[in-house]
Amino acid sequence: MKKPHVQAVIVPPTAVSGSFYKPFEKIEGFDEYWWHDVILADQRSQTHFVSMHVAGEEVIRAELTLRKNPPGTYPGWTGPGPFAAIEFFEVAERHRGKGLGTQAVFSVGTLFPGFRLHALSEEADGFWASLGWARYSHFEEPRNRPLYLSPTFTENS
Repeated sequence: MKKPHVQAVIVPPTAVSGSFYKPFEKIEGFDEYWWHDVILADQRSQTHFVSMHVAGEEVIRAELTLRKNPPGTYPGWTGPGPFAAIEFFEVAERHRGKGLGTQAVFSVGTLFPGFRLHALSEEADGFWASLGWARYSHFEEPRNRPLYLSPTFTENS
């Protein structure tokens, strides 16, 4: 069976009375805590929100921050940057386990050609490892979340 195509688009934050909010609607199946808070005005230029759809339905969300370097307490990683840090990444509950997340990460990578993606795993080591990303342990506190680092994406990846 052919997997559905995941279409990824960057969506800007929402401006309300001088404040900026994450641009996502409350939809069942997404963690409301991750997607409905204020972002600082000085973070607007580095923070990007991505909404991914299948057949017109939003099925995946991501929040990324553009950086020159990954977190400094993860030794052993090799450059070059720049980096797009995946702060939050979520597949809607009813769409999990269908391979859409893997496809979506690739789509996110192509939105930021020349960047390497990285993610701090929150109980998703199996997912990030399945992408073939390099894993790095925290230097000072091994119990901290591991960092997963992608290859560099190009427009033709």
